[in-house]
Amino acid sequence: MFENLKKIHPDFYPKALMKPTISSGTPRNVHFEFETNGFLTAQELFELYGHCSEVIHTHNPFKGNITINFRLSITDWAARIEKLLTFHLFRLAGLPQVWVGELSDPQNGKAHVYIASPN
Repeated sequence: MFENLKKIHPDFYPKALMKPTISSGTPRNVHFEFETNGFLTAQELFELYGHCSEVIHTHNPFKGNITINFRLSITDWAARIEKLLTFHLFRLAGLPQVWVGELSDPQNGKAHVYIASPN
């Protein structure tokens, strides 16, 4: 499924950004650097998807207990997802614009989206 998605939209996966630096001048400029670690990578998304698929699909009840190793705790997985989405760069399929998404309040689902221009 993910390979087909990448064929249709190679930039489907967001790029994690660090907290921006904001200039005090006019016009106000906002500068982002790319995050380098601690966020959910595309490879980890595929890994987590596989683990979750194992959990939600019915297992043969005659096999006995089944243990699934998630590698990280659910809290750690959630923190990686939150770090990816706090500030992220993304592009919609078929559109030239680049956008910055901000998950400003993860507990309440508050988010903002801004058009980005490289400078």
